[in-house]
Amino acid sequence: MNGCIKKAIFNTIRDDDKNGIAGNIFDGIIISLIIVNVITVIAETFTLPALLRDILYYIEIISIVVFSIEYIARVYTSDLLYSNISPMRARIKYIFSFMALIDLLAILPFYLPFIIPIDLRVLRMLRMVRLFRVFKVNRYTNALTSIGAVFKEKKNQLLSSIFVVMVLMV
Repeated sequence: MNGCIKKAIFNTIRDDDKNGIAGNIFDGIIISLIIVNVITVIAETFTLPALLRDILYYIEIISIVVFSIEYIARVYTSDLLYSNISPMRARIKYIFSFMALIDLLAILPFYLPFIIPIDLRVLRMLRMVRLFRVFKVNRYTNALTSIGAVFKEKKNQLLSSIFVVMVLMV
């Protein structure tokens, strides 16, 4: 029974086009939440009425809950993703993967003040890390994966161009 539930969760949150209707709904919800979160981060840079600030705060709470559940579900099912290694090693491998680190960075600014006391100025800076949520979209779109592949393929030319631009700026 537990294995069936784990497999169903895995099939819903997997990162390919074979995740069915539930997976497509899940992807749509996550992408919508990411877009709403980016808009709220931008909106918070303006002076807003108290009611709107409260609404944005509740949106943040709901988003953190959903993103946290997604992160925990991905860690929980990582042994199905990496079935050729032990479950503990699979979880560790997943936790240190690029997309898992992006997921963690997307939720960490919310939890960090509860774990360690932070100066409020640092907390404001950490709130900008929430923009890492936009990188979560990469998991759900093939176009961004293609762009990433092009960057990897042309990294030498890009680095050369950046170097030339830096020299020209100096």
